[in-house]
Amino acid sequence: KGVADDTAGCIYSGLIDISEDAQDSNADQDNQYIKLSEQAWAWSVPNLQIHNNDVHCSHASSVSDLDKDQQYYLHSRGVSPEMANQLIVHGFCADLLNHSGLSKEQSEEILTLVDNKIDISSISKEVLS
Repeated sequence: KGVADDTAGCIYSGLIDISEDAQDSNADQDNQYIKLSEQAWAWSVPNLQIHNNDVHCSHASSVSDLDKDQQYYLHSRGVSPEMANQLIVHGFCADLLNHSGLSKEQSEEILTLVDNKIDISSISKEVLS
C-alpha cells in the first residue's frame, strides 16, 4: 500500500516465482495506492512466473483517488468532508501498519506523522470531487 501526494511517484514491482516441484502452492500478490493530487502517480508491475500447473496464484493492483463511496458514507453520517478524507487516509495507512510487523508504539508514531503531514485541505479539488 502507498499514498502519493503533490508530485510524488510510487513504483511497485513484485514477483511470485513458483518452481516446478512446488505443487499445491497458493500465492497472492496485491498492491494499492491512493493519489491525493492530480500530479501524483503510481506504477504497478506485478509478475508471476509459474512453472507448475497445480497451483493457485493471483495478482491485483489498484491506483485510485480517495474512494467516493467511503466519502459519501462518512458524509451521510455527519462527518465533515475534511475529516472524512483524513479518516480514509488514516485507515488506509493503519491497515498497512497493522501488517508491517512494527510494534504498536512505532505504528502509532508513524500514524501521527501521517496525520500531521497530510493537510487534507491541500488535496486537489479535482481529486475530491
